[in-house]
Amino acid sequence: MRQMAEAMKRQADATDRMLQHIQGDRDDRPQGHRGRDGDYHGWAEFQKAKPPTFRGEFNPTLAEEWIQELKKLFKGLRCSDEQKVEYTISILAISVRNQKEIEFMQMKQGNMPFEEFIAQYEELSNFSSYLKHNADEAWKDMHVTAALNIAMRNVIAPLDIKNYAELVNRCRIVARNIEVAEKLKQGTNFSNKRPMKFSMCKSSKGKKPTVSKYTSNSCPNCGKIHGGR
Repeated sequence: MRQMAEAMKRQADATDRMLQHIQGDRDDRPQGHRGRDGDYHGWAEFQKAKPPTFRGEFNPTLAEEWIQELKKLFKGLRCSDEQKVEYTISILAISVRNQKEIEFMQMKQGNMPFEEFIAQYEELSNFSSYLKHNADEAWKDMHVTAALNIAMRNVIAPLDIKNYAELVNRCRIVARNIEVAEKLKQGTNFSNKRPMKFSMCKSSKGKKPTVSKYTSNSCPNCGKIHGGR
């Protein structure tokens, strides 16, 4: 979610810079060139001129090239500054929607926790032109299942769930079970890998280790210590 928010902020900042750039190209033509109601050719005429599609994303060079192409187009049309801004926003909005829809279609869980994955999936699904016009739960279930990581997909896919809410709930259960299993596995591995302590006597180089003999005054026969002996 944080990465998506940062990406959207960068996109918004880029949009602001573009709009400021385009607004700087003021329409200095005399008022007589305008229609009586101040309305120029309009969106239909703008679309007929085939405006360039913004594909620069966050690349400053490509974004600048796109701005210059758009400014050339505006010079050929009698557009007000307000219309320039409105049309630019419309093109950028279409570009962002298309980009987000591609991101949605290609989405994969990978190493993301399931809750993070499904939250991003729900947000990006709003950009799906197919889901916008089709309440197709079976398609959505299939798409989510295919996007899961291998561990979860191997459990979920054979269930062939057709209800989206049921699929999400089952995925949550599987995700928790996998998490618990991983923690148990890590605990077992840790206990098995605990280092064993050994005490070794070092011997001088080239010499065999010697065993020191303990001498006492104990009687070799009874083991007791006799006085004076």
